[in-house]
Amino acid sequence: MISSINQSTLFATSSQSVLKNETKKSESTMQTQSSSESRVDAIKKQINEGTYKIDLQGLASKIADELM
Repeated sequence: MISSINQSTLFATSSQSVLKNETKKSESTMQTQSSSESRVDAIKKQINEGTYKIDLQGLASKIADELM
């Protein structure tokens, strides 16, 4: 009898922990997606306005590193 009560309590506690973790992961994913979308929107705006700058030296360096 006591062991079945302990098992129920442990199951309920672990279920609550899992739900809390899933909620935190979901909130984190939503924040990351919105910040990515806002970054993409900012880049689109800069490209349309002609103000987007490319680091040619850095780009060339990364391409060279990938080819080696």
